[in-house]
Amino acid sequence: MAFRIFAHRGAPKLAPENTIVALEAAAAAGAKWVECDLQLTKDNQVVIFHDETVDRTTNGRGSLSEMTYDQVAKLDAGSWFDPKFAGVRVPTLVAWLQCSASLEIAQNLELKVDTDQQAEMLAFLLVQNLKTYWPDKMSAPLISSSSFYALQCVAKASKNTLPLALISDEQISESKITELQQLGFFSVHHEYQCLNKKYVDLVHAHDLKVYAYTVNDEKEVTRLKDECGVDGVFVDAQVLYVL
Repeated sequence: MAFRIFAHRGAPKLAPENTIVALEAAAAAGAKWVECDLQLTKDNQVVIFHDETVDRTTNGRGSLSEMTYDQVAKLDAGSWFDPKFAGVRVPTLVAWLQCSASLEIAQNLELKVDTDQQAEMLAFLLVQNLKTYWPDKMSAPLISSSSFYALQCVAKASKNTLPLALISDEQISESKITELQQLGFFSVHHEYQCLNKKYVDLVHAHDLKVYAYTVNDEKEVTRLKDECGVDGVFVDAQVLYVL
């Protein structure tokens, strides 16, 4: 399998992260894979958003999970990045999938949850939306999360038809790696600073891929690929999309 470059949250150096314009910018810059973050609003609508609060990347204030979709939909998610993006909105999962399909760009969808109830609902809605809006001709999106329970929920809801990835900011034990292998996981995603060849070889021995985040230096990408043997990286910089 070819080395994968994931455009992290779209093209965050070119456009406001996790928005449709960032997705389009990533595709225009040559990205083949895009990573984004999925969360639930208070009324259980799935939107593309990273932070727990809307403060950093919109003109609003407060917790995303305490806002209804109608409230989120009114937020300006572009002006913080550049005035020329004024009026850009927080996209729904449906809009994101439809745009991705039209651009023929593959996806890594990260689930961000705080409770088991959120995990169950987000997994159910994700699978239903993929059935409706994701073309069969395209590769199934890679579903990742730092919540092992959320990934278990996705496996159940999808009847084990979606590739799954556990996110961790540190190395995980061999027993956990073995468990992931037995459950049919596809990959593990790690902060790049914690990776070395010995660990990557261990993961590979259990038939799992290793993807590193977030790497914005070309020399570091080369080191991770050639010396550590990682299978891909998440990057912010568009010049790295086509390495």
